[in-house]
Amino acid sequence: MVLHNLLSKEGVSALAYTADDASAPWLCLLRIVKSHNDTQLGLYLEYPLPRPGIDDKQRIFLRYEGDNIVPGTISLTKLDISLPATLLTELGRNGSHQTRTLSLTLKQPCSVWHRKEAPNVCPDFPKLLKLARAREVRIVFDTNWLGTNYSKFHRISNGSKEFARVPILPNFTNVYRQVEWSILSLLQGVSTEADTPNDDASAGEHIAQDVITQDPPPYQQESGSGKRSRDNGLSPAPDTPATKRSRHPPDSPLLDSSTPTSNVSSTSTVPVNLFQEAVASEVKKALPGLLADFFGGMRTGHSLSPRSSPTPPYTRIPNAPTRYDQTTNCRLTPISEMKRVMTSTLAQTFAQDIDRAFEHASEHASELYNSASIEIEEIVANARSDLAMISEDQKFGFNEYCCQQVDEFEQRVAEGKEEAEAEILNAFLTASENLDTAKQATRADYRQSALEYGRRAKSLPPLEKDQNGIANL
Repeated sequence: MVLHNLLSKEGVSALAYTADDASAPWLCLLRIVKSHNDTQLGLYLEYPLPRPGIDDKQRIFLRYEGDNIVPGTISLTKLDISLPATLLTELGRNGSHQTRTLSLTLKQPCSVWHRKEAPNVCPDFPKLLKLARAREVRIVFDTNWLGTNYSKFHRISNGSKEFARVPILPNFTNVYRQVEWSILSLLQGVSTEADTPNDDASAGEHIAQDVITQDPPPYQQESGSGKRSRDNGLSPAPDTPATKRSRHPPDSPLLDSSTPTSNVSSTSTVPVNLFQEAVASEVKKALPGLLADFFGGMRTGHSLSPRSSPTPPYTRIPNAPTRYDQTTNCRLTPISEMKRVMTSTLAQTFAQDIDRAFEHASEHASELYNSASIEIEEIVANARSDLAMISEDQKFGFNEYCCQQVDEFEQRVAEGKEEAEAEILNAFLTASENLDTAKQATRADYRQSALEYGRRAKSLPPLEKDQNGIANL
């Protein structure tokens, strides 16, 4: 099944606190993972806690699985606590922030995970358990980190369906292990002054060794004695390699809860020899049947003595091969009977191991496929988000450039309009003045002509005028 990471793969900055106490929120990294069809959901909080005397911080994970969330209790509301501006800036994306509060209600306390090689419990770890035990949790983060996945998360927060848990990837369980609440309850009264690496490590070793000695050791064959020998509670050499295939499923906690040792030694630095426990368990299961077959053969005459009588039909061993029933010369000895039983048992065991190895390989391939799908989806989502942001920036810059060009063009048009109007007005005024001057000159010429014509008319006789007029005609 393809999984999607709604936030970045490394997680985003967030604040987490309980519903009844918002005075001291914890700064953490938030991750939200869901399946493609919205059936699986997981919210994970990562806390880097400082350890005394060590530069590297201890990373604690609180996993809120989908099947542990009460349906219909996921909500996204406005920020209801006051935070300083510097913290809001740290939570925000690219300087801007749309901070919201994510509310969750759990069916039971969440699972707590820490690194396998953690040498001791850091002083702040017991304080973090208050948040881990809470059934109602509030998480403050910037919704700008969702980007294009905001609509997907909006459907989840507004729905009321019940989700399943997201499978745990093997690369996570190889580094981290889950701590059971029966162990965490022992840390409630731990004082921060007593948390020193040497004391914790030595105390854990003594406790683990004392408890391991209480387990019965495996049986060992000794010459001339039918008793079993104890190994003084000591496991094989510390550098003995573990089994090639773990009997734990990928999503199960790495602490074995089947023995009393696990509840105490899980907080110490002494590793539990799972191979020895597995061998002892298998021997305990197989030994009664082997002894029954062995002593049954002895009772029915299958011994080393050649005088033993054949086995009656009603006392024959059901699983004996057919060739022993067809001839009376071949007698079943205890060694041959033990060999036959061990051969059949080993064949069945190998077949079961092969089936389990095939199932483990299939699960591992499926987990690798899911991991690759998540990484590919994250790369594609990040590329889309970056492309969308670049596109928005380019659009904004282009719109700004267009508006600037339009403003400059309008300004130039307005200035040109004013200049054209001024030139037209000047030309009109000049033309008007020239026209008035021409009119005045024409009127003056006309008056002068009229005066000259009047003077001529007075000086000439009328007849000559008439004759001149006829001559002119």
